[in-house]
Amino acid sequence: MGKAWRISPYNKFRNISVKQNEEASKNDREDIVENAMCFQPRSGFCGLATVNTVLRSLDKPMYVSYPDRGRGYSMYSLAEYIVQNCAPFVDVQAIFMNPNTTLEEFRSILRRYANSSEYRLLANFHRTPLFYSDGSSTWQRSKRRAWAGHWSPVGGMITDDDGVDYVLVLDTNSNYGPFMVKLERFYRAVKTQTFHDGYRGFIKVRIDPFMAESESTI
Repeated sequence: MGKAWRISPYNKFRNISVKQNEEASKNDREDIVENAMCFQPRSGFCGLATVNTVLRSLDKPMYVSYPDRGRGYSMYSLAEYIVQNCAPFVDVQAIFMNPNTTLEEFRSILRRYANSSEYRLLANFHRTPLFYSDGSSTWQRSKRRAWAGHWSPVGGMITDDDGVDYVLVLDTNSNYGPFMVKLERFYRAVKTQTFHDGYRGFIKVRIDPFMAESESTI
């Protein structure tokens, strides 16, 4: 996790010296929770908590407020919310998976955007493929609850010494928190069907540097 965190766009220490960065990240998970995360206050707020975690990564953080009642955001509805309520984000684009999306296509999206200081990826995924094999009885039972998706930001991507790609997920549920997952398993979690839009995917946003300099609360 430490390697991914040290190059993450959510890490405020990424642009200082390696020695300072190592001192700042002695306990990487605690550092991420303290300096990057906005956890959902309760079930139904993962979409807005994801937006707030992304907003917190700006040089001058700003936040959207939580309504009294949570709601489940689809790919389209969260993208629309961002367009209407988050001025620092431009070029908002929903990137949908489909039955023919390959692992290499998925990998290319993460390589292009996951560690970028200019872009952020908001991921919509199903938890079960992350923690169970696709052929397990738990996975089969879970498919009956296939609409129970979750939103969290992609915090970064790294390749280890053996050439295996890993993704840092900034999970907005405090019971999970930030974790590392192999890219292939994350691919299976994102490439799942939903009730709303057909398939899950990412919302890609670009940071408007001029707007990001203004501090406010929405």
